[in-house]
Amino acid sequence: MTLKGIIKSKETGTCVKCSTIKSIDVAKNWYYVSCKCNNKVQEYGEDSNDLDAKYLYNCEICRYVEDVITKYYLVLRVSDESEAEAKFLFFNEVASKLLKKHSTKLTMEVLHFITQ
Repeated sequence: MTLKGIIKSKETGTCVKCSTIKSIDVAKNWYYVSCKCNNKVQEYGEDSNDLDAKYLYNCEICRYVEDVITKYYLVLRVSDESEAEAKFLFFNEVASKLLKKHSTKLTMEVLHFITQ
């Protein structure tokens, strides 16, 4: 089945389709920040007077945290021979395999590159 056929299908299910990655959607960040317990965290604003300055993030499970990790949130635009296009969201585990690089390592490389 082509990507066009998958898009038009009204059936639910799982399928495997080889496609070409056309681009990475950069409208959103390619990563998100997570607590070490794997829960997404919220960043405290600079004007927050709630906590001691050492706590930079709030986790619903662990509460106040300063040590966090980045995880992939990659949105890829793909197409196939039918010339249909679709966006696919790849979270951390799948994106790490696709890129052959852990998100934390890539984040550190990007930070190093932009601070030079």
